[in-house]
Amino acid sequence: MAKAKPKKKRNRMRIITVLFCVILVLALASAGLITYLRRQTVPAADPNGVFSLKEITVTGNNHYQNEAIIGESGLSVGQNVFSINKAAAKKKIKATFPYVHTAQVKSPSFNTIEIIITETELLGAMYGNGQWLIVGQNGKILETMPMESDRPGRYFYLQGAVPAGESVPGAVAMDERSLNIANTVLNAASEYGLDGLLGIDMRDTNDIAINWKNQLTVLLGNESNLEAEIHLLVQTLPHILEQNGNSVSGKLDLSSYSDSTDSNDKIIYTPEDVMQNRVIF
Repeated sequence: MAKAKPKKKRNRMRIITVLFCVILVLALASAGLITYLRRQTVPAADPNGVFSLKEITVTGNNHYQNEAIIGESGLSVGQNVFSINKAAAKKKIKATFPYVHTAQVKSPSFNTIEIIITETELLGAMYGNGQWLIVGQNGKILETMPMESDRPGRYFYLQGAVPAGESVPGAVAMDERSLNIANTVLNAASEYGLDGLLGIDMRDTNDIAINWKNQLTVLLGNESNLEAEIHLLVQTLPHILEQNGNSVSGKLDLSSYSDSTDSNDKIIYTPEDVMQNRVIF
């Protein structure tokens, strides 16, 4: 009995070795099969093959034709499912369509593809190279518009943003500093429930101003404390409206809050008629 134990141990090792070899052979065979199938071409006119892609759908797209997105992806109904390159498809879609912030390419089933689009949020419009540039929160030019007025009516006006280079869709629209200032103001406005912002003036980054409903010019000073100043504006507006009515017009200066010194913090409201009648000697 004492001599039987080493034999049993050798048998177990032999079984483990055989199983390992079988698994290795199967893995190599599978890899070879996948490589072979990737190299095969299935006619696009025959979408009924066993390994043919049967359907491609697009969701989340609001600015482009779905057919255009599918076409640029490099995917087509009828192609071999093992030839699908999802990473390349995503890269092509993002490079071609400026409004696309992210693109996911998924396989809900073996022979179907779903392209899921997430579009960038709109930031506003800026002037660049003789035209209006419509800009996303990702800082990219989404589209261009001809100059027909001093400011684009339905877009948040990004006055003073510095064009970054070539003014074509898909290119970077502006300098990083201007983008950060605009995004900070708009994100804070969304967070604190401030409606009615029509534009921001960043021509002097030490004297940033925003336009509220074409009634108030709100002075914010530099960019160091923008979120807190927007929060303060939300708290201040009801008092300004209560004292001056809903048709209030003038200048609201919050710029003293743009530094780290609390002792000089003050809110100054100057009505429009006072501004117009001010005499400077």
